[in-house]
Amino acid sequence: MTKHRLPWNHNNHYHAFLLTHVPNECEVALDIGCGVGEFASRLAQVCKTVEAIDPDRQAIDCARTLWNAYPNVRWHAHPFEGNSWTAAGYGFVSAIASLHHVELAPMVAHMKRLLKPGGVLAILGLYKETTISDLLYSAAAIPVNFIIWKNSTNV
Repeated sequence: MTKHRLPWNHNNHYHAFLLTHVPNECEVALDIGCGVGEFASRLAQVCKTVEAIDPDRQAIDCARTLWNAYPNVRWHAHPFEGNSWTAAGYGFVSAIASLHHVELAPMVAHMKRLLKPGGVLAILGLYKETTISDLLYSAAAIPVNFIIWKNSTNV
């Protein structure tokens, strides 16, 4: 299958770790806020079917083009909230750097309801830098992030 290399970022740095939590023989996974589909394409390699949803139509169009080698991914260009994502039955539900766009508590509760028994909910979030310490930690991370990015072999 065709693999694409996208630039390293904080989100895709954790993809391999998140994939270790996908249940064995996962039938159906849901990736909420999939963006251009990098994680959804990796899920497609370990799950029978992946539903990937993002409200940004351009991102979904890009994902369809980048990851067309994965016919087991269904791309959806609309917001997660207010849609018919109600049936419990997902073995794995992920949200990578997307929950800061919605009301957190109801969204997490809804995501949990979508899981089949024994399913896994994987959330990789962001936090708002509000203190001097937060800003200093972020500033200190810039050169480290640059080094990781320069030496990255993520695919």
